[in-house]
Amino acid sequence: MRLGHLSLAAAFFASVCGVSSAAQKPGIGVSSFGPQKGLFVKENASGQPVAVRLFGVNYYDAFQRRLRDASNTSYHAGFAWLGQHRIPLARVMASGYHPSDWALYFEDREEYFRQLDDVVQAAEKNGVGLVLTLFWHFAGTGELVDDAVAAGDLQPGADFKAAENTDTTGRATIAEFRSDLGRADSGTLALIRHYTREVVARYRESPAVWGWEFSNEVNLKVDLPNVQQSRSES
Repeated sequence: MRLGHLSLAAAFFASVCGVSSAAQKPGIGVSSFGPQKGLFVKENASGQPVAVRLFGVNYYDAFQRRLRDASNTSYHAGFAWLGQHRIPLARVMASGYHPSDWALYFEDREEYFRQLDDVVQAAEKNGVGLVLTLFWHFAGTGELVDDAVAAGDLQPGADFKAAENTDTTGRATIAEFRSDLGRADSGTLALIRHYTREVVARYRESPAVWGWEFSNEVNLKVDLPNVQQSRSES
């Protein structure tokens, strides 16, 4: 069965939140949507916590495919396949990838979350745990600041200090560059806080959600193989 970008990957997780339908192992408690939510770490006979080891999948575009084509609900078949094969975890992008993928969020918030709700509910239905990645392509987050202001989510001066940037045509803009992630008062960080609160508050009670992550492979920007050649002598 072909599942698009669903790729099997080895994953190691030690977590105190989330859910799994995997079989129990000594020292590890697994709640299959019972009163005690999620996958939780128990102590062994010596009183030491036991790490959870399992296989999962990187299903990053389960939600994105719906954002780009409202009729594409193929993730239902994907989560059903995972459940049938007892694969307990899927890592899913819980936002758009490129700035253009965020258009529905700013233009029709209710429909945006209706679609994301459907993804989460598909995982719940099939007993698959989720790690939701909030800003998969973090480098483009700053480009959304002006959209957030236009939608009324952020207010310059009150929520952040507007940057004096120019776009590719030379016009002034409050959209920001990746470097603005380093400013504590940036619109980029204000948007990250806003979206994180909104999504976590909405899905924190879902029995499918194991946990959250902010972005994907951020270490690739710093773990360079030729770092000694590129590093300044100073």
